[in-house]
Amino acid sequence: MSNTLSASAKGATFLILTQVGSRALTFIINQVLLRYLSPELLGAATQLELYLISVQYFARESLRVALQRQTGNSQAIVNVSYISVALGLPLAYFLARLYARSLLPQVQYMEQSLPLYGIAAILELVAEPCFVVVQQKMMYKIRATAETMATIGRCLITFAAVLWAARTGKDLGVLPFALGQLGYSVLLLLIYYSRTLRIATQESFSLIPKRIKSECVLSTARMYYISPLKYPSLLQQPKRIHRVLHLTIPPNTRHEPDSPVRHKVHPNPRRRDPHHVPHNAPRSRGIRPSIELRRLGRAHALPTH
Repeated sequence: MSNTLSASAKGATFLILTQVGSRALTFIINQVLLRYLSPELLGAATQLELYLISVQYFARESLRVALQRQTGNSQAIVNVSYISVALGLPLAYFLARLYARSLLPQVQYMEQSLPLYGIAAILELVAEPCFVVVQQKMMYKIRATAETMATIGRCLITFAAVLWAARTGKDLGVLPFALGQLGYSVLLLLIYYSRTLRIATQESFSLIPKRIKSECVLSTARMYYISPLKYPSLLQQPKRIHRVLHLTIPPNTRHEPDSPVRHKVHPNPRRRDPHHVPHNAPRSRGIRPSIELRRLGRAHALPTH
């Protein structure tokens, strides 16, 4: 408990320092850029920033809130986090089309900067599996380092592009802001994956969608998103599962796995155990395997050791 509290306190400290440092650096860079940029360019850059935030908000925020409450299997959390990428691709496309049909600001390179912001949004969503792993394991230092380095890179790229355009006499419009945002996303993705890949190697899980091993028989799609720790008392003990299922067979029809000979069937089938389920009995279509296993566990409760 004390380790968890200390990790949370250190994480809060890192995040607060990161936010304060990034805001201060962004404010300083903006004050310098005011000497070279017009208010129209700053307003257009703000609209592009709104497009980026809209794509990311609708694609990942609900999943972040849900996954922060999950503990246990890291692979299941990584698999679910890729839903944000699947949502972000159509969102980035349709919001860009909707935004392009509206009245765009009359500035240079506005139409070229919009796709760059969309690519930057998708790259940040690709880094979402690393983010949820870091949040689950409370490694806030990795998050603070990634966001700080990416913010510094964005400020330097934007400032360098604006300064080069001012000295050469070229009008780049909002293109420096798009290049800076793209550099931010690339740096964030590289730092997250370089730091989280070591954790994945040590704890034997993958940062790409991978099928989850489970003792229950589940469909192919559900095997990617359902953790085997849903019923830990049964699923983590295969022998106990066999005992639960084995108790449903009457003693004189019981078949041991190690014995090659099957015992004879009960001579009087009318006096069988009412809970007996034949091996070749068809399974009802409306009941899932997990529900059947849970019913068997309640019907034959095992003694606690």
